[in-house]
Amino acid sequence: GFYMPWPRLYHAINNLRPSVRHSSQTLRGYIESQIKRAIPRLTKDGKPECALDYVIAREIKAAEKTGRKPVLDDPRIRDEICGYLIAGHDTSTGSLIWLMRRLLSHPEEQTKIRENLRETYSAAWAEKRLPTAAELIKHAPYLDAFLEEVLRVNCPVVTIMVQTRMDTAVLGYAVPRDTQVFLNLTGPSLNMPSVSVDE
Repeated sequence: GFYMPWPRLYHAINNLRPSVRHSSQTLRGYIESQIKRAIPRLTKDGKPECALDYVIAREIKAAEKTGRKPVLDDPRIRDEICGYLIAGHDTSTGSLIWLMRRLLSHPEEQTKIRENLRETYSAAWAEKRLPTAAELIKHAPYLDAFLEEVLRVNCPVVTIMVQTRMDTAVLGYAVPRDTQVFLNLTGPSLNMPSVSVDE
């Protein structure tokens, strides 16, 4: 749908298909069932266990502050959970798979990361324990660099779409206001050599 000339029109027509409607209803039903399951859990001991619990708890607290009933069937809540289920799940899984593949393919990098972790969290290493949350605030620079490089080379999201807010020009081409522009997050200058461009 993102690659169609008119994404809004495409999605409006695509949403009329029975299979798409059924999928949307299934997803909505699943999210609503999880919200119903979360309410007793939160009212019982109030300790969130997952991202959904935090979203629901935030709405319950906001409702208490303003003296109203929580609106748990708010489409914004459903949309946020949908984002966690679809966008967050696939990108996180894909990133972790690529991270493991890169680590397994480069044992010398594993050694450097291990040494960097031992150096960064030396007290935990000396006491043969996991680092505490307070210790984890200090970043391991080599691990951070390795993660960023894996995400650069194996980006889980290949393109994003933005809309121009004003008339502008890109490489000499006029781009009018309210134009949808696709930005590639892979390719030349990102995970390939740059392409020379006359500016």
